[in-house]
Amino acid sequence: MKDIILKNFSFSYPDKEIYKNFNAVFLGGKINVVLGASGVGKTTLLNALTGLSRFDGEIENMPKNVSYIFQNDRLVKTISVEKNLDFVLKNAISDKTARKNAIYDMAKLLEISDVLKRLPTEISGGQAQRVQMARAFLYPSEVMLLDEPFKGLDVSLKTRLIKKFLELWGRDGRTVVLVTHDVYDALLMGDKVFVLSGSPADIVYKTELTVEKSERNLTDAAVTKYRDEIVNKII
Repeated sequence: MKDIILKNFSFSYPDKEIYKNFNAVFLGGKINVVLGASGVGKTTLLNALTGLSRFDGEIENMPKNVSYIFQNDRLVKTISVEKNLDFVLKNAISDKTARKNAIYDMAKLLEISDVLKRLPTEISGGQAQRVQMARAFLYPSEVMLLDEPFKGLDVSLKTRLIKKFLELWGRDGRTVVLVTHDVYDALLMGDKVFVLSGSPADIVYKTELTVEKSERNLTDAAVTKYRDEIVNKII
């Protein structure tokens, strides 16, 4: 997969410049993590990548077929979880039985088989995040964008969901851009990490994590080295 390249990317509101001549390379087939405080422009960046925001500059090699995992589940509340998942597959898989098999296989992996017939209003927040994850992986996208997907979850649930995400991601290795304020997410998931700061925002630190994701332990010296470097740039 090709790298996604931002060249002289600029975006502003009438009273504030968010980005000015910003440059970055997101590695194709890898998990790219953008860290920064609230208001620095992380969601603005994702909106530009999807074409939801107008900007100046260039974004190269950004495909049209994109999956998105939001902070909030964005599920259609009036139809069942299963129908929410079926909706994203209709254009990709015409056969109804094949779609159902794909949905049930994914639901089993993410331990949400028992909620497929329920409405989104009838499931927990953790279940809703797993449904979002199922929807994102079921859609045949080249790129997946994640906007603080684990925000507000307790550490135990967050850790389980991250493990599930990495398991699914390891099957097809899509390009991922994850924005977060949480160093924990970056250390467990990232192949390449960017730290944004300032106004307009710029990269104050970037690194590629060489420790295998399956072997990452937040207490290991190799990982704590990255943590200390990142935290020093954020605070």
